[in-house]
Amino acid sequence: MRKRGHFLLLGTLSLKQVSISLAPIPRKRYPNIKSTFNAMDASIGKLEELSKKIPKDRRMRTGFLAVETDTDPGEVFNSFVRSDLAKMSTLAEKIGGDVHDQMLAFEEAVEAETGVISYAASVSMPPRDDLIAKCEPLTDCADDAVEYNRDCDPSDPKKHHFQALADLSTMLGWVVAPNTVKHVKEYNQVIDLECDNILSNFIQLNCDPVHSDYATAIKGFTKQLHDYVVEYHPAGLRWNYLRGAAPEGYHVKKKVKARKDAHPFLDFLEIIDGPVAEYVYHSDLLGGPVAKQSRLVFGAFCKEYELITRAAVLDKGAAHVSRMYVMPVMYEIAEVGTVSEEVDREDPFYLHLKVCHV
Repeated sequence: MRKRGHFLLLGTLSLKQVSISLAPIPRKRYPNIKSTFNAMDASIGKLEELSKKIPKDRRMRTGFLAVETDTDPGEVFNSFVRSDLAKMSTLAEKIGGDVHDQMLAFEEAVEAETGVISYAASVSMPPRDDLIAKCEPLTDCADDAVEYNRDCDPSDPKKHHFQALADLSTMLGWVVAPNTVKHVKEYNQVIDLECDNILSNFIQLNCDPVHSDYATAIKGFTKQLHDYVVEYHPAGLRWNYLRGAAPEGYHVKKKVKARKDAHPFLDFLEIIDGPVAEYVYHSDLLGGPVAKQSRLVFGAFCKEYELITRAAVLDKGAAHVSRMYVMPVMYEIAEVGTVSEEVDREDPFYLHLKVCHV
């Protein structure tokens, strides 16, 4: 296989020299140059359509074309869970004792989570250490609620009360989970089981309906939390989507003033500077093979931009000349796929790499 440097060198040669230097390239790697060009044309067409959808105000948002909102996202979260949380609080107070104390700690955790959601909506994603520091009030309150379950006597008939609320407190950790939907779905199933155990201990609990109502309220809260995350944060905690938010550490890009006769694929360069740069930024936060692959993806986009700008001023030449311009792009794309092949399927980031490869 030719080294990348050889391809870069070809760009400085004359067409006569190029035709000679390309002779040794095995044609079997690209048996149908027409199909290759068709695939490139299709990709360019899609990118052209994509470029028309770039937001006017490029502020490094977590979601490409993320929908802005004027409503405090923390209040949206509260609207989902407020009713069931109030029921849980009232019933826990009736039960009394450590159940009530655990509920007070849980309510503080919910309040802290509301603050994290509101904060995330107004800024771009901070470094991981800063994010952990911002979530400390949430984790501290959640740990306090979990502690009641650790201290519970195994023979206590209310042990499932403590277990259910401890799991629900841990479920609030979806804000830092790598897969938010999977996180809340799994905890939803576990908490449902604990609530069923509360109902099965009805006799040991003196047949007091307050306990069954408490279990039902916890189930209701869990379902509402699950539905909220699936609807609003399916790909992770959303950042910087409150209207008028000013991202920390970033400046709004100045709009490029293009000439009237400028090549239409100037928009393609704006894609590189916008969503592709954002993808690389967040990949760097994850590090490891994800960061490595993102750099290769960025390189592929840059090579494709070179191809586009050259094609704008050159007539379509012979197949071997056209291949000279296409092959650096194909080489970069092939390199992207090798990263996922180097990682074990059990790696937590394997699917990240595979999706990007596809």
